[in-house]
Amino acid sequence: MSTFDTLTAATALETAGFTPDQARAAAAQLQAAAEAGRGELATKTDLGIAKADLRAEIASVKVWTMSWTAVVGGLIVAAIKLIP
Repeated sequence: MSTFDTLTAATALETAGFTPDQARAAAAQLQAAAEAGRGELATKTDLGIAKADLRAEIASVKVWTMSWTAVVGGLIVAAIKLIP
């Protein structure tokens, strides 16, 4: 994972017209914001785990749906046979 380079950011901000104090303060805030969001980012591994969990859940729902379709179909056939 890359890190935030405050010196490069401050230098770029100074070049853009910020005073040195403004550039350092802005770079520090940008670094704090980058670090705050870092813990909430999903990695490829996290996404792979979530994807596998979803696939398993979808497979379970498919089995449940097919079994209930068979039950309802059987009930319909039985009801039709009971009609004289």
